[in-house]
Amino acid sequence: FARFMACELKKAHIPYAINADTQFYDGEEGAWRPAQESLLNAMIAPECETPGKKPGEGNVKPSVPDAISVTPAAASTPGSATP
Repeated sequence: FARFMACELKKAHIPYAINADTQFYDGEEGAWRPAQESLLNAMIAPECETPGKKPGEGNVKPSVPDAISVTPAAASTPGSATP
């Protein structure tokens, strides 16, 4: 659903914001939450269908620099949220 909505808003040239920042980034630990990575990527850089283009064709910028090649910080675990 997140990808569908992001693609529809993108097609209509309607800007949008993600206001649930604590779900994706742990400010106390200073690290991204890896469990939410696919959802965040679907909202920020959705792979939308384009007439005449093949799926996966084109450049999609990841939401986090080097997100594809970097392992999340050890602090970015669900257990790190509890003291």
